[in-house]
Amino acid sequence: MDIVAALADVLDNTERDSSSQVECFLRGYTAICPLDKQMIEHFPKFLRFSKLYSFSRILTSLEDSDLSNTPPWYAGLRLKLMTVRDEMRLGFSKPW
Repeated sequence: MDIVAALADVLDNTERDSSSQVECFLRGYTAICPLDKQMIEHFPKFLRFSKLYSFSRILTSLEDSDLSNTPPWYAGLRLKLMTVRDEMRLGFSKPW
């Protein structure tokens, strides 16, 4: 999970260069610590879990309905979080 978290942006990228970045990272990582190939095959599941965890944290942060005591900047942040939430929700509908 730590490797996937470190490589989340690269793993989520569909460009050709991203696979070479992952290979370079893994080559360096496995030079220090062995890594079972089966674990690498589970990277998409770890990435999905990471996204679900982030999604749940965003949902939790948006639960509070009492906005009367929030600072003025919170309204903008809340809108951004709602946009990210909606984009993530759409992403979960895609097969993985």
